[in-house]
Amino acid sequence: MGLFLSLWSRPSTAQLAPTGGHYGGRASDTGTSPGAVNASGGYSASIPLELPASQGGLPVPISISSGTRGVGAVGLGWDIPLSYIRRDMSFAHRKPQVTSTVLAGREQVTLFLQGQVLDLVPRQVSAGPPQVVHWLPRYNAPDLLLQEQASTWVMHDGDGRAWTFTALTGLEGTGLWLLTSITGPGNTAVQLHYSISRTPVPGGSLGLTIDLRQLLYNQHPSGNCFKNEIALNYGWPGAAMSLSLLGDRVLTRARSLNTLDVSSRATCASLPEKLRTYTFAYGIDPDTQHPRLDAVTMQGRQGTPEQAIALPIASYTYGNATTNGRLTYAKTASIPMPTGSDPSGLDAGCIGKECQGGGGGFPGQPGGGGGPSAINDPSLYLPGVGASGGSADPAATSRVATSVASFTQSPTGPRTPSGVVLKTPVQLMTGIKLGSSFDYDSLAARGFTVGQVADQLANTPEGARQISKMMNAFKDQLSSFGQGVGDVIIFWCPGCTEHMRKTWGITSGGDSNAYMWGSITGIIGSIMAMNPSAFVPAPKVTVEDFRQYLHFKGADKVQVLPCTTNCTSTTAAVEYTLAGRPMAAGPPCSRASAGATPNPEAGGRGPRRRVPAAPR
Repeated sequence: MGLFLSLWSRPSTAQLAPTGGHYGGRASDTGTSPGAVNASGGYSASIPLELPASQGGLPVPISISSGTRGVGAVGLGWDIPLSYIRRDMSFAHRKPQVTSTVLAGREQVTLFLQGQVLDLVPRQVSAGPPQVVHWLPRYNAPDLLLQEQASTWVMHDGDGRAWTFTALTGLEGTGLWLLTSITGPGNTAVQLHYSISRTPVPGGSLGLTIDLRQLLYNQHPSGNCFKNEIALNYGWPGAAMSLSLLGDRVLTRARSLNTLDVSSRATCASLPEKLRTYTFAYGIDPDTQHPRLDAVTMQGRQGTPEQAIALPIASYTYGNATTNGRLTYAKTASIPMPTGSDPSGLDAGCIGKECQGGGGGFPGQPGGGGGPSAINDPSLYLPGVGASGGSADPAATSRVATSVASFTQSPTGPRTPSGVVLKTPVQLMTGIKLGSSFDYDSLAARGFTVGQVADQLANTPEGARQISKMMNAFKDQLSSFGQGVGDVIIFWCPGCTEHMRKTWGITSGGDSNAYMWGSITGIIGSIMAMNPSAFVPAPKVTVEDFRQYLHFKGADKVQVLPCTTNCTSTTAAVEYTLAGRPMAAGPPCSRASAGATPNPEAGGRGPRRRVPAAPR
């Protein structure tokens, strides 16, 4: 279970200096933080272990902390977190690879290191052969570099240390590599040893149990000999107390930690001597009937009187949810309504799904829609109809009526159902929003209709301002659009007049978006307009063609002699003739062309001889 302790998010509670050190400014005088609450509300604490210091500052990766789910190596809620690497090739809870044949999982490598969870990503160093791939944490640990080597993983950190993770016997097929050694500069090393066993689980199968059994550190320079040793002693296995899944493997916990021995040896040839022994006492959790850590004591050095004295290190008490194996519910308090509450407010029982009927509408009306059920009559929380046709407040007598002309009452927003129902259609109809100062409650209580309230809104200074603002906004858009079109078509200078208007302080038509679309429209219109060369030119007419045209129209019969003194009359005569208008409507010269004109020289006797006009 220690494999999953690091997945439970909690703030770290690191072991502090051994007893006898300086504790100025520490969280407590015992040398350890009393605990902390994580983001999920869980409480985390750790047991202070007094261990000999390691050479070269190598970490000694052992701690006992609470906050785990289920039963761990130290009872319910307590565990010894392990450091390991896991490779997951399944697609459980993840997207599979996109292939044309069968579904395949994406490779996911995760590093669990002393309570941290780090996702690893590959980086190819050499295509090979042999291929060299380094793995790096995705975030939060730029100094770590990992490489897979046969059945092991080797991780290098920024302090020059090498961490080795090994696939131990019994873990075949699990994709797990447990931390087995840490080496550092100066021939310093830490070794970790585990016990892997099979435990029967319900259903006849065997579950996998992983226990940390021994840590060796402070290596002697001459050989494979370690000065200090930490031994973890567990009780006899019993029935499985917890089950969890690791891929397709079952992890189980069947025994708990009894003692932890901290030993040291004088020489490589001597046996280890116990410096101190930690003993763990358990009680039974009344809710789950599993062992739960109650107290931790420590005995002194082997061969001294202190070995027989058990000093208390920590004791723990817990709450429980059951009484005699049962959950009990009781009323703890009755909270009164606050003074001055509005009795006409909505019934709290008509807010959730319990207000929805069995598919019918309001009582007495057909149709679905999940309306209120008959238990919650709509008349209890919907307004009725007033005498003048508007909404009536069923509890209007419980409140002092205010003047209709008063729109700044102390209540902020409508507080009654009638006021709420009246406010919505008025705002939808007028588009005017006066905020919380407008007293819809008073108007609804007095029976005002939606139209009457809309008139009241329009007559208020704020309402008139909002109406004017809405109208001006539309006109500004039209004006700005026309300005954009005109600047392009007339001046071919987009933005010129806009700049002049801003310079002169003219604020009308200041919608930049509409001006932009007007300019675009003008540009497109100018491009698509007909080219002058596309117009059909007038045909060229010769003098002879024009004479034939005049003869055809009868204009050649016009006598211009009476019109020689007036060019305007001559032009009008020709125009009248070409247009086919009556001769009587034209000037005298056009009328003279219809018959003979008396000759003054003949004295009026007989017709005159026509004399052509002399050239002038």
